[in-house]
Amino acid sequence: MWEQYRPTFAVVLDITNAQDVDLHAPAEDHAMLLDATRRGDRELALTTLRAHLVGARDRLRAALHETMDRASG
Repeated sequence: MWEQYRPTFAVVLDITNAQDVDLHAPAEDHAMLLDATRRGDRELALTTLRAHLVGARDRLRAALHETMDRASG
């Protein structure tokens, strides 16, 4: 199943990582998510995942808007 989504995630990661000057915060999110999952703290894992995905979504949107602005202007 992962192979089906791999190209999409690769593009999203390329775009969002280009927006981040410092990848320490996303890496810390991953560490917190892993720790919460290992401890079985479902609520913390879900909260951390939601916040992480919202941040990625916002960075992706910003990158797309910048690209569209450059293309139209």
